[in-house]
Amino acid sequence: MDQQPKSAGTWTATPPEVGGWLLVLCLILTLVYPATSLFHIFSHTIPALVGSHSVSRVVLLSVYMILFASLAILSFLAGVKLWAVRPSAVRFAKRYLVIY
Repeated sequence: MDQQPKSAGTWTATPPEVGGWLLVLCLILTLVYPATSLFHIFSHTIPALVGSHSVSRVVLLSVYMILFASLAILSFLAGVKLWAVRPSAVRFAKRYLVIY
């Protein structure tokens, strides 16, 4: 964190700003990927699940929905942590990207 002198001998901590490519990454992780994942699940996967007639297809689509909903949640959490400039945010974002 950047510290600026307030007066002689007194320091205040200013929160770091999120900007540039980090802001773009935060927006993608927080808004874009979860929204597109949930849109695809609700517009394609659930109708295919309702219309399927075999047990193996139901299991496959259910696993698909669980995995991609989990990835959407992890993406949202990684974006929020990066945006809030948490100490473990970069490590969490790296883990999310490896899992993805």
